[in-house]
Amino acid sequence: MRYLVTGAAGFIGSHLSEALRAQGHDVVGLDCFTDYYDIALKEENARGQEILRLVWRQERAAGEVASHFDVSRPAISKHLRILREAGLVQERRSGTQRLYTARAEPLLEMRRFLESFWDEGLLAIKEAAEAGSKGPGDHDPT
Repeated sequence: MRYLVTGAAGFIGSHLSEALRAQGHDVVGLDCFTDYYDIALKEENARGQEILRLVWRQERAAGEVASHFDVSRPAISKHLRILREAGLVQERRSGTQRLYTARAEPLLEMRRFLESFWDEGLLAIKEAAEAGSKGPGDHDPT
C-alpha cells in the first residue's frame, strides 16, 4: 500500500514513515522546509530515515552507509549510534568494521500503536455517518 505522510521530516512524521516502510509499504513524505523549524534538524531526520532504509534488508558497514551521503563519516556514525541506542538497528563487529542491520520489532510495535488511532478514527467516522443517516429529513418506513 502507498501512504502519504505529511510532516515527514519532523519527529512524529519521520518515525511514522520509518514504521510504514518497515512493513514494506511505499511512503511518500511531504514536508515544508521553512525557518519556522530548524531546517538542519529536519534534514537530519530525513537522513536518519534513509540510513534506516539502507540497512533494512541488508547488513552494511558504517563506511558503506556513509558513502551514500554528502556529510562526514562522523555525522553518519552519530546517526547510526542514535539509531542503535533507540533500538532501531543492531551493530555487529567484524574485525575493525561495524556492521549494521535494522531491527523490525520496535518499528512494528510503533506501527501497531499508530494504527490503533487510525482504527478508532475510522470507527468514529462510521458511527457519525450512520447517526447522520437518521437525521430529521429521514423517515422510517415502518
